[in-house]
Amino acid sequence: GDSDNDGICDVDEVSGCDAPLACNYDAAVTENDGSCDFTSCIGCLESAACNYQGGDPSITLNEPIQCIYPEEGLDCDGECLADADQDGICDDDEIGGCQDESACNYNPAATDSDGTCAYPATYQDCYGDCLIDEDNDGVCDQEEVFGCTTVLSCNYDPTATENDGSCDFESCTDCIDPTACNYNPEALLSDNLLCLYETNPELVFDAVLELSDNIVDWPSNNYLTSSDGAEEVSFVDYTSRLNDGRYSVTRIYTATSLCGSVEAAGQLLIGAEDQPAGCTHSDATNYDPTAVNDDGSCDFLPACLGDLNADAIVGATDLLIMLSLFGLPCN
Repeated sequence: GDSDNDGICDVDEVSGCDAPLACNYDAAVTENDGSCDFTSCIGCLESAACNYQGGDPSITLNEPIQCIYPEEGLDCDGECLADADQDGICDDDEIGGCQDESACNYNPAATDSDGTCAYPATYQDCYGDCLIDEDNDGVCDQEEVFGCTTVLSCNYDPTATENDGSCDFESCTDCIDPTACNYNPEALLSDNLLCLYETNPELVFDAVLELSDNIVDWPSNNYLTSSDGAEEVSFVDYTSRLNDGRYSVTRIYTATSLCGSVEAAGQLLIGAEDQPAGCTHSDATNYDPTAVNDDGSCDFLPACLGDLNADAIVGATDLLIMLSLFGLPCN
């Protein structure tokens, strides 16, 4: 017979647990007898869990809810994973701060000293107030500096915090007007009645002047238009040549007044176009000693080809010179 109509004869039925996910599942069972067990083989099979049961062959089903994990930063024994200073407080839980109770910024919650302790200044409390300040001027009595505290005095002491009555107003009084003849740069206080004045020298001239005069006369000629207020005028010439070859002189005038004040000014003297022109380089073969302005015509080749010693003769001496230079690299 087949009482349950499952296609298997009653005499061939095998009773047991036929649920694949049961702990006592039997693949040979054809008739479930209600004996399936779903608890005895359940455990934690998560390898990261503290109660991992992967080594127990009887545990075949994983129940994540049963897994127990360590607190963050701790291992399964409750020890810190990272504790650099080995003080029992995990690095992530450390609280940096000042642990010195005598410091102004002592932090009782700090677990790790971070070197930030701040202490009151000498003779002060943590609020910056003096421990002793009899005159209540904000300067602690132990740090008071006695001297003259009046700014407009000869012996003013900027470091003094307490005036001791020593201020002097006479020894440093003089004329401190730089435009005065008797200007005293050492004076600290001024008395305008002591100052003496004089008009500064004024030089008037053409800043750039083209000259047809013989350049031999330039050093002795004064090309100023006027020099009012000057007791003495001197000048220094610096010769040069412009890019276009014209002869030039940079003249620096120095004027001294009766009071000794000095004025300086510059003037550029240029050889006019009617000045003699030619080759002004003394090393050139066509050097013209009478030329003032250079016309760019200089020729540095020898006047006589092969005359290496410039004696107007091409001879054995020139040959020896050539042989002595043979093989040398040219610059």
